[in-house]
This record gives sequence, C-alpha cells and structure tokens, in this order.
Amino acid sequence: MEEKISRLINLVTRRTRDKSIAWSRGSSENNFRAEFEAAILSIELYIDEYGAYFVTLNMYNGTGDPITLASARDGSEDFNVLWDLYVIAKDSYTKESETIDNLLKELGGF
Repeated sequence: MEEKISRLINLVTRRTRDKSIAWSRGSSENNFRAEFEAAILSIELYIDEYGAYFVTLNMYNGTGDPITLASARDGSEDFNVLWDLYVIAKDSYTKESETIDNLLKELGGF
C-alpha cells in the first residue's frame, strides 16, 4: 500500500476511534461513508461466492466516480488494516459498543 494512503487510513482509523469522525450508512448494508469538505470516504465489505472477504476503501472527490484508495482480500498483507477501519466505521454508525457500555453502566456492571 502506498505510504500516503497508509497514513490516511491510520489517521482516519484513529480519528474514528476517538469519535472525531462519524460514519453513516452507505449504499448497502456493508457500506459506510464519512463526509469531509475535500472528499467522501466509503468503505465496503464484500463476500464472494466462496466466502472470501474483501474490503475496499473508495474516495469520491466531486467527479462522481469512485477512486479506489485500497482494496484487499482476507489473508493479504493490507487486509487487517482495512478490516480494522471497516469494523470501526461500522461501529461508529451502529453505536453497538457505545450502547453496550451504556447498558452496562445502567445495570451497574461497569
């Protein structure tokens, strides 16, 4: 993966983790997007007919066409980095972790 793309992914992952970036639902169940002034980022999970996972990170910069920044298949060198961003982006949208933490607090178990 290109160094600049790697830096971008790491920064977006870190900023999503600290809740500085909020993701919304994209065009499908496994697609999430974050909007910025300069561009929109879209991350999507695909599962092929053999059950292999692919994660693709696209950027939209006003041209209307997606620009693929990174794409990786399960087991490839870059997959874990993209998978981490996908999971964090999904959680940013669903708020699953936050909801579980709130329930634990409410029930006195945290």
